[in-house]
Amino acid sequence: SYTVTENGCFAKTFGLTEKTEPVIYKGTIDPSAWVENVYMNEDGTYDFSKEALTPQEVKRYREIFILTGSDPAHVDAYINGEVKFEEVVDEYGIPKDGWDFVVWTQNGRSIIPLKAIENVADLNNLPPLKYVGILNRDEGKDAATPGIVLFPNPEIASGYFMLGETSKTSAAGKERGKTRSPFTQPFFPLNHKLQAERFRELMAKNPGLITWMMNTGYVGGDQLDEKKGIALKVKISHSTAMLEALFRNEIKWMEDPDFGYWIVDVNAPENQKLLEKVPAEILYPRILYEKQGRLNEYNEWVIRIKKEREQFLLKYGVDEKIIKAVLNVK
Repeated sequence: SYTVTENGCFAKTFGLTEKTEPVIYKGTIDPSAWVENVYMNEDGTYDFSKEALTPQEVKRYREIFILTGSDPAHVDAYINGEVKFEEVVDEYGIPKDGWDFVVWTQNGRSIIPLKAIENVADLNNLPPLKYVGILNRDEGKDAATPGIVLFPNPEIASGYFMLGETSKTSAAGKERGKTRSPFTQPFFPLNHKLQAERFRELMAKNPGLITWMMNTGYVGGDQLDEKKGIALKVKISHSTAMLEALFRNEIKWMEDPDFGYWIVDVNAPENQKLLEKVPAEILYPRILYEKQGRLNEYNEWVIRIKKEREQFLLKYGVDEKIIKAVLNVK
């Protein structure tokens, strides 16, 4: 027989709701599922969106916090009201050193047995692979990655998968920020350039394979900028709409003039249905920067990001054709 880890589905749980992700939600609350780092209410139910903890909530977990390294004096000072929440976190809600216990981690996850997932695929009878995608959670003033892009050739796909770009969320706490990790796989035991070469080789052998990248973070800023109205959050509903349009082959694409990958043509009538669900600024971030008079920021980002990407790929000795494709050198 199989254990849940051998025959299960892994899922991140922060922000999980039945409305946005019903299959994952129902599977996660199934008694057979395993959960980790998920806040549990006094009645035994889960709070998947828990962030700030009240003194009373910290008191409930006092013993655990202390056993896992929190300073007992800090814990008791917070419980007794001697220290206020806003005094020990920054504007993003990230705790100061020694006060991590006042915020519940966003790094919650679940492992759901396949039997608890509705309409699960038969793993013994899978259709040929048609799509391979990578997620890039962009965030910050220069968050200008489109909501979805299509890679037109094996070289550019291999390059972006090799870059493995993303921004660490607040689940990473003080380590949040932009990172690059080849194929998002830091534990590869050989030269990382081999991953890019092998991926390109596999794509060449499977010419019908469609490769794509999604931005699941922000456009134009971060969570504080969104509250100010100068940035947009790529919501789950946006991601769902973009993926559905991609899988149904309903998107009219155009080449991004700066990067060479394909983006949604926001002026094409064929994309009107998608634009009703996803803002044009998410599909083509340049529009947001232009509307806000920040086009210089965008143009500076284009130059800087290309230079950073080139240096990263050169560091690993990646093939010149792949590098040129990423830099959009014809």
